[in-house]
Amino acid sequence: MNFSGGCDGVREVVAIGGGQSGLASAHAPVRTGLKPVVLEASDRAAGSWPHHYDSPTPFSPARFSAPPGMPFGGDLDRYPHRDEVVAYPTSYAARLQADIRTGQHVTAVGADGCGFTVEPEGGRQLSARAVVALTADSPDHRPMFTRLIDDRVPWTDGTTERLDALIPATGYRPHLPHLAGLDGTLGPAGHPRHRGGASPTHPGLEFAGPEWRRSLSSNALRGVGRMPDGGPAVAPCTLVRCVST
Repeated sequence: MNFSGGCDGVREVVAIGGGQSGLASAHAPVRTGLKPVVLEASDRAAGSWPHHYDSPTPFSPARFSAPPGMPFGGDLDRYPHRDEVVAYPTSYAARLQADIRTGQHVTAVGADGCGFTVEPEGGRQLSARAVVALTADSPDHRPMFTRLIDDRVPWTDGTTERLDALIPATGYRPHLPHLAGLDGTLGPAGHPRHRGGASPTHPGLEFAGPEWRRSLSSNALRGVGRMPDGGPAVAPCTLVRCVST
């Protein structure tokens, strides 16, 4: 990608999302001496885990469930409790030499001669040579019902809803409306179009968190910090050197 003049002050890398995938993605440019910006919509860098029910654990033991640079403490063969997984990114973020900004809900990403523009809601627009977009699971989370009435489920707010079938599932789906302005970036149902995590239509745009970024586990804690060769989740060359020359 060739950048036009007048790009002084443009950030090298901006990651949208401060969960484990976003922090793992920021770790790669930090290793090259850069200070990426991580924008997190909530009030802390914890991803979607605070919004889960109390019982979930990662699919893999602790030894396989940490981003690069900081393993889970304690017994590495255990399956961490949800609260441990919520607390972990906070500790990881404190050690990561990145510019992490909470309360930054990104509403749009555009393209310009310097790379990309990133627009947080109610905040100042950022310019970046490269953007990492997290797939941002968006579950339809409601308080758990305790009974069924024939073919209807009574919710805690007093309403009832008829069900054709009840299937225990996470209900996750990609949530990337801020990329809608980048033509060709999203496919049917809002799924990101990518080849190994890289956008085929917008050089410098990377995705972290979708299935098959590197493997089936790329959307789980086990896979957010690994490439096939054991390197970082996002290759520094992809984000910095290869898109800025």
